[in-house]
Amino acid sequence: MDKLRAMWVVVPRDKTERVLKTFRTNNSNFQYTLYGRGTISKELANNLGLSDTSKSITVGVISEDAEEIMFAHLHQRLKLDQPGNGIVFTVPIKSVVGTYSYRFLANDLGSDKMEEKIAKKLEKLQLQKDFVLIVAVVNVDSAEKAIEASKTAGARGATIINAHGSGSMEANLLFGISVSPEKEVVIFLVERKIKDAVMKAVAEKVGLSREGHGIIFSQDVEAAYGIVGENG
Repeated sequence: MDKLRAMWVVVPRDKTERVLKTFRTNNSNFQYTLYGRGTISKELANNLGLSDTSKSITVGVISEDAEEIMFAHLHQRLKLDQPGNGIVFTVPIKSVVGTYSYRFLANDLGSDKMEEKIAKKLEKLQLQKDFVLIVAVVNVDSAEKAIEASKTAGARGATIINAHGSGSMEANLLFGISVSPEKEVVIFLVERKIKDAVMKAVAEKVGLSREGHGIIFSQDVEAAYGIVGENG
């Protein structure tokens, strides 16, 4: 069976429809979109693909075979090599319960067409492999503190998802945890070599060792693209 990937695409909100269209035209049967805001220091705003604008975070499930062509199509449609246009990365999906669910997510039908697309891929992309996704669920008044702490450890930006009101259900689906109305979800894409330092700095700054103050965890990233400028 094909391995599955969760592909994350973080872009300015006015580009959301282009992202969804790219997933649909590449046989992805499942996507959902969350809304948040990006934060980054002014001096790096011209070099990185994250800026101080409202963001959409679209997560779609794709097969391993579709990964490379998705990166290529998103690069073409969103110009991700240019600062401020966004980033895209993939996280491996370790398991799926139920044969029907797997077949739906993997989109078994049309595999010949997908192979033909891959054979005619748009261009050779230089994907970045040594990144980790860090997710922190914190109190609303701690989100900015978490970001400040992460920067002292070398992180260059983050995206905040408002996990309250109508967003709570989406956040629960995304992270598999219960997020109360008083929480925000902060996501960081960082180089693997600084992962421990970033997680420790955030945890200490916002008091995650204390009950009710939140949690922090990390996931391996399969590949990333759109991180423009300094790469460590």
